[in-house]
Amino acid sequence: MAQMAKQTAAMTKNSGTVLPGQSFCSWIEEVQTCIGKAVPMSRLLAVFMGYANLQVDRTVIDETGLKGYYDYSFPVSSDADADPPMKQIEDQLGLRFEPRKVPMKVYVIESAEKPSVDGAEVSAVQAAPSPSQTTPAPTAVSSPASNSALHDMRFDVAVIKPSPPVAHMLTAPHGTAENFSASMATVESMIGFAYDIPFTLGMSMDPAHFFLPHSPNLIGGPAWVTSDKYDLTAKADEATVAAWGKLPEKEQTEELRSMMQALLADRFHLTMRHETREMPVWALTVAKGGPKFGATKEPPAGLNDGEDGTKPYDSSKPYKTRWKLDRGLLEGQDVTMDNFEDMLWGQREIESRKIMDQTGLTGRYDLTLKWASVDDAREPDGPSLFTAIQEQLGLKLESTKAPVDVLVIDHIERPSEN
Repeated sequence: MAQMAKQTAAMTKNSGTVLPGQSFCSWIEEVQTCIGKAVPMSRLLAVFMGYANLQVDRTVIDETGLKGYYDYSFPVSSDADADPPMKQIEDQLGLRFEPRKVPMKVYVIESAEKPSVDGAEVSAVQAAPSPSQTTPAPTAVSSPASNSALHDMRFDVAVIKPSPPVAHMLTAPHGTAENFSASMATVESMIGFAYDIPFTLGMSMDPAHFFLPHSPNLIGGPAWVTSDKYDLTAKADEATVAAWGKLPEKEQTEELRSMMQALLADRFHLTMRHETREMPVWALTVAKGGPKFGATKEPPAGLNDGEDGTKPYDSSKPYKTRWKLDRGLLEGQDVTMDNFEDMLWGQREIESRKIMDQTGLTGRYDLTLKWASVDDAREPDGPSLFTAIQEQLGLKLESTKAPVDVLVIDHIERPSEN
């Protein structure tokens, strides 16, 4: 429960506007920073409940008595030596969280059974209409796995529903055969996971900054494939979960992709085909004078982001990446040009085009890029992304066309009812 403790300089009343303004949160290593302009307490409480570092496990009720619109800025560190997150909030904003018990309206499940037909239980996949009844038979799309013995597994139960209008926490499709989920996920991101093609989440929890880059490897389909957001939960039956758990880690991921492919076909009636098309792309080249960044002297300590194929992500340890990221900031340590391209592609200025590496740089490098991002009004007078790339890194992004391997959506429908 948020209660007023003291007023600090980090949170000041904004008298310049009476309308709710903008807020967004960003990560740099173990620190998550949230910034808001002219927002009411109700908006700030929503940020608290969706704030990854804060880990709020219950509803937050406003007892501050603050009725105005406020500016705020607060970072919360997840470092092991830092104060508890709620204590950091209290010190910075003068807001204190206190546990309370209050009457609340709740829904109690008195009885629930799996769906049945003539008394026999059926799975979510079986209950959904067969794609062959409503759409043409799927054309062959190559599977990401190499083991032909795989891909006979299916999710037994799957719930797909539109994300609530007040939702503000995005998670990509992820999990296990027993507990697979996504929140505020576009169908494009589901296809991206299933077929191992580039996709990314939105740039911000705040709708004012929300941006979903369109995958350059996915073509066709209605507009809602890239705009509508869904919450997904799925799980396989006990036998499938047990069999999946015995697979090597790489094959587990491949099998989850296959299970997602089957779910998309069953619930969205998705059919696709491979093509090679001439597409607008960006060519990343070395500018006159050569690169302005150096080779890595030493990788950062404690990396745990799964990027290195020889060192898979360890969920028992804190996530630590080689990147520091914010709007208008890309700072990489021990990164390749492929890594850099991936980070660039998520920027709105790139217009969702594929980036082709033509630099000839094959090493690992330390680099920093700062520019005036179109998604951040804090530094409007800085260089554009394209100017910054040339002036700060000695590289160039040039518009051209090239053949691109793409997946083409032949047919898709909004998901069938759960």
